[in-house]
Amino acid sequence: NILNPVTIQNNYDVENTLIILNRGKIYFGKDSTSLDEGQILFVPGGKQVSITYGAAAPETLTKDNFINNRENYITAVDSIPDEGESYSYVSFEARVFDSVSFFASLDIPPFVIEKGQIISDLIYQINNENSSKRAGKERIIKLLAEQLTIELIRYIVDHKLFLEQFATNST
Repeated sequence: NILNPVTIQNNYDVENTLIILNRGKIYFGKDSTSLDEGQILFVPGGKQVSITYGAAAPETLTKDNFINNRENYITAVDSIPDEGESYSYVSFEARVFDSVSFFASLDIPPFVIEKGQIISDLIYQINNENSSKRAGKERIIKLLAEQLTIELIRYIVDHKLFLEQFATNST
């Protein structure tokens, strides 16, 4: 849940991140590209990108300042609230031979996934499983994250995105 609008300059994570906008506004990149409700932003691990959460005039912070003051800007919820701005996200690894970060090795930029219903469903399933206390949740999350990685690759191939990078890295 977005409490106060914030821009995180040069946001960086070693893991890959998928962010789905439930309600409100998210902007990303140098040109402040807008993410519409239901769209998903994919940020490959290791890529820096500025991200703005919220539609009103945001406060601008560094990643470290945001982490230290996160509770002033966003709050975790177990379900999507009926009102206000909110988003859901999943961070995950995708390694080749348990060593090389797959998406980082492709050197692809952050991009928007439109009409990615399977990917959206997986993000929500992972978040629901993560907030549960059921036996075996870690294994289920791992399996869903693996399926998420495959669906993301399928989306890239089906939409003919970054095929040159795929071809270069497949040899």
